[in-house]
Amino acid sequence: MNAYDSEAHGLSKLLGTDRDIAELRQFLHHPTTEIKVKKANAKVLTPLMGHRQSPLQQQALALGPKPYAEKPIEFSDHVGQYGHSWMTPS
Repeated sequence: MNAYDSEAHGLSKLLGTDRDIAELRQFLHHPTTEIKVKKANAKVLTPLMGHRQSPLQQQALALGPKPYAEKPIEFSDHVGQYGHSWMTPS
């Protein structure tokens, strides 16, 4: 379960960071009326965000299928087996 938790947490962090960058990009190109964004700042930051986002997305695509590789019934069986072996006295 620790490995599963670690992979799921890693995927969550990758997707969260990717989403944060996407939101920042959206904000830079469509700021609210209360906040002014200099076009030069958006022009500089946009390629940097793309440069950071690309490897995040590649890592997420590679890691994404791993936590869901098993069918739900198989996953439930494994979790049940772990629980049973944990609760069974040695």
